[in-house]
Amino acid sequence: MNRMKKINFRDMQKDELQKLWKIALRGLDVRDKVEREISTITDELHTRKENGTLNCAYKLGWALEENMHRLKGLR
Repeated sequence: MNRMKKINFRDMQKDELQKLWKIALRGLDVRDKVEREISTITDELHTRKENGTLNCAYKLGWALEENMHRLKGLR
């Protein structure tokens, strides 16, 4: 990876371009999973607030918000 930072994109070999492509796809996949998890947690948080069950389970509400905060930090 360090070598890839030093050379021009146009000067890369086919195998180096394939490595970059795989890294980019993996990054997009991870980002998609993070976004889906944030959406799931947000939906659950809003549902529990509407039902009034979030106040009964303070630790659950805190855990949901903490997880959402951590996932947003990964963006």
